[in-house]
Amino acid sequence: MECHIEDENNQETKFIIIVVHMKAFGDAQSRARRHLASDILDEIIDDIRDREDIPIVLGGDFNENLDNQVLSALKTSPDLFSLTLDDASTDALSYVGGRYRSLIDHIIVSRDAQIGNISGDDAAILRLDRSVRDFADHVPIVFRMVYRDDGINVAPPVSDSVVPVNIPEGATKVRLNFD
Repeated sequence: MECHIEDENNQETKFIIIVVHMKAFGDAQSRARRHLASDILDEIIDDIRDREDIPIVLGGDFNENLDNQVLSALKTSPDLFSLTLDDASTDALSYVGGRYRSLIDHIIVSRDAQIGNISGDDAAILRLDRSVRDFADHVPIVFRMVYRDDGINVAPPVSDSVVPVNIPEGATKVRLNFD
């Protein structure tokens, strides 16, 4: 769906959103279907990008973690950035149903998307299961798109365990804190 949003100054922001709900279950056939769906989505995004100069947002139930090759077409695309990749390296959960708990719901955006931080992060997982009685299974993931004159350039990931850090021009010190 192509979305058009205007702010109070009639400044328009446009983006395409693709709602994702991939095949569930952990068997080989289900994983192969998700892998194929990932490849097809990557081709669709390439086709859109050939015709349109507009950011793309994919969001929903991918039914897959990001720490394997099933979603590799989306994970390694130089034009896409997963807002949940950093959460995948922690114990973040988006699926909390039954005995299986994992981060299988994701938001992936094109690198020209103008996103903003939510409490120091680009996406937040809302653990409604902790406050809503009889919560079913998937908790929401949210992010904030912010209109700017220019997009935020995010360097492509070097690997799953390396995160590029932009150091401001003229900086003389860098401090990293790990929790």
